[in-house]
Amino acid sequence: MSYIFTPYIGLLIISGLMTLSLGIYTLVKYRHVKAGVSFAISMFIVTLWSIPNALEMSSTVLESKLFFANMQYI
Repeated sequence: MSYIFTPYIGLLIISGLMTLSLGIYTLVKYRHVKAGVSFAISMFIVTLWSIPNALEMSSTVLESKLFFANMQYI
């Protein structure tokens, strides 16, 4: 697989890593809060959209674009 990286892809990867870290932090720190688990799940879902979206946009091969597009909408 070959990839082309642009600044937009870097922003998507950074946002994916930030939402992943927010989800983990929320599970560790605020698990007992009623909305904490719901917030963490929503952060993990945003991560599952953001990272494959960046990889889909950067991919140059059709098969990998289709794979990452399908990963976004599990």
